[in-house]
Amino acid sequence: MIVMSRANSGTPARMLAASLMVAGLLLFGTAAIAEGFRCGQWIVSKDVSVEELLQKCGKPTLKTSETVDV
Repeated sequence: MIVMSRANSGTPARMLAASLMVAGLLLFGTAAIAEGFRCGQWIVSKDVSVEELLQKCGKPTLKTSETVDV
């Protein structure tokens, strides 16, 4: 959190730049989180190998299989 006192608030351009930087960090941080999911204490991305996924998350509790004609 950025806290600015009135005596040290800077110019309006600096305040705008700081606000845009905070907004950008919030947006990009959310996008990064959306590409993965939480598994216990781990955050797992779609790029993780099956072996690493099983090591971090354990075996699945439910398995389903589906055949689709293309």
